Amino acid sequence: MKQDTIASKVGRPPKFKTALELAQVADQYFAECEANPIEISTRKSAGSENSAKNGSKVKASEYKESVPTPYTIEDFCDFANINGWTSFKSAKQYQSEEFSTIIRAIEQRIRGQQIRGSLVGLYNANLTARINGIADKTDLNVNTEQQQSAEDALKALKGQK
Repeated sequence: MKQDTIASKVGRPPKFKTALELAQVADQYFAECEANPIEISTRKSAGSENSAKNGSKVKASEYKESVPTPYTIEDFCDFANINGWTSFKSAKQYQSEEFSTIIRAIEQRIRGQQIRGSLVGLYNANLTARINGIADKTDLNVNTEQQQSAEDALKALKGQK
């Protein structure tokens, strides 16, 4: 019996002892992102496209713009010193209802901020869709059916000659 208790204590101690600890680290991460927007340089031309085509000189001015730092699972893991989100979520010690609720809330907040940012043009919508598994589904069967019917038509034409 003593061996069972010793064996059960083998392994790395959990990173977060309570779900509240995880929630506090997540709040710190979100606050850090909000406090540190990303500055991007943008070039804007003063003239119109037509004046540039006509040979007129177009002045281009460069200005800096602050964009909110996008939340990402990878950055959160780095901030919280977590090796990998998937393995973290599936770890036995984080399977309780309290941890599951906090983990879902973190994922939803990150995903929501990314989607809202892409909807208003702050972030690349295509990249946001890929990261979050949001994609337009294309029916590829239509293309293969059309290709097969075209091949059949060619064979029929060759057979008539």
